[in-house]
Amino acid sequence: MVLYKRKEIRYIVSIAVLLFFPLFCNAAATEEPEEEILFITSYNSDTKYTYDNISTFIETYTQLGGRYSTIVENMNATDLTQAHQWKKTLTDILDKHPKAKLVILLGGEAWSSFLHLEDEKYKQLPVFCAMASRNGIRIPEDSIDMRNYNPVSINLTERMKEYNVKYCDTYEYNISKDIEMIQDFYPDTEHLVFVSDNTYNGLAELAW
Repeated sequence: MVLYKRKEIRYIVSIAVLLFFPLFCNAAATEEPEEEILFITSYNSDTKYTYDNISTFIETYTQLGGRYSTIVENMNATDLTQAHQWKKTLTDILDKHPKAKLVILLGGEAWSSFLHLEDEKYKQLPVFCAMASRNGIRIPEDSIDMRNYNPVSINLTERMKEYNVKYCDTYEYNISKDIEMIQDFYPDTEHLVFVSDNTYNGLAELAW
């Protein structure tokens, strides 16, 4: 996976500024606007990958004249056995920030949890999605037994059509091309084994 380049993040932030330009103008009229841009990360936002992207976004946003405060919340979605609680964790965060004018979801757990919310008030929230594969899995409603859990793959970009997603940047993997490359390098290969872990991303790729 490649970190977002600064010019790409500048492009993303420019979209945010254009989409919400009238709101930015109103916010500029006060010294301390109450409105927020809310980042929700799947797990620890202090990891270098996540931290660098958030920091670059905020830096570029400020340089372009953005005045809203930026808030980072963490779902701490590290244990798949607790996946049935992720939606509640997410809605608790969203309800905690009713003045958020833009929600930026980082990570597959945050994406998928949001795209399984049915309440119309959440569906109408302006959202950016980044740092996750377009191929996800359905979030279970109840606790699961990891030994018997075989989720079905879903295309998250299709689910987005029911939501107010303003921008989406996804990872997309071409398994067929990967296999072709392996066969080109190692033409005598007869068997390939897929090894994954019991995380959301691992199971999402396995299901796909």
